Amino acid sequence: SNGSNIDVAGAVNTLVETAGKLFQ
Repeated sequence: SNGSNIDVAGAVNTLVETAGKLFQ
């Protein structure tokens, strides 16, 4: 992602991706 909220967006994206892998 990009933009001024990259840190927040990146953290959320990481959590979503991790959750997606765990609950596949």
